[in-house]
Amino acid sequence: MGAVNGKEYSAVDKTAFGVSNSGTNTFFTGKPYVADLGYAFLFRNYRADVGKWQTQDPLGYPDGWNNFAYCGNDVISAIDPNGLWTISFSINLFGGSGGGIIGSVGIAFGYSAESGFTCGTTASGGGGGIIGGAASASISVSVTSEPNVGALEGISAMTGGSFGAGISIGGDIIFTREEIEGISASVGLTALPEAECHTMITNTVVHKIGSKGITISSISE
Repeated sequence: MGAVNGKEYSAVDKTAFGVSNSGTNTFFTGKPYVADLGYAFLFRNYRADVGKWQTQDPLGYPDGWNNFAYCGNDVISAIDPNGLWTISFSINLFGGSGGGIIGSVGIAFGYSAESGFTCGTTASGGGGGIIGGAASASISVSVTSEPNVGALEGISAMTGGSFGAGISIGGDIIFTREEIEGISASVGLTALPEAECHTMITNTVVHKIGSKGITISSISE
């Protein structure tokens, strides 16, 4: 018991799941208690004594039955803190020395709880600075934390490098909105047998060709 401004009050003692330790069952998380039904939320009731909801979530199971699908059932070493990703496959043409240009076309796939699965085609072009020399054609795979393929559209930066004579191997870190958004790896054929490092500014255009799932946020066409 205690008092604030001359008015007495008593603390409500409950566990984290709402089970009462003080003989009262009112207002767990601000919800009233209904005898034999549990705490009354808007569309369903929660039974604190068994730690379960009385009925299914009205939304059903939009993400499926498997609670660990987001990390491939490997909750020890695999995480997806934002619940979103995109993966892109593209063909790149790249060349220059001191300064250079890059162009690519590809296809991208994405997923998030808000947008569901999305896919689309991409086309990018840009330029920047190169240390060393390079002239190559490559196939790249890029993974980002964007929620859908439409979010890939716009200006971004990439910095990385490649090496190898004949067959080249490369990689990039992708920046958009002043944050690291993903990584890219590439394998290709090069005409200049030396290593290179580059920083490029690119502009990407996306054309959405399909989506499946819950759609809350808009996708750029």
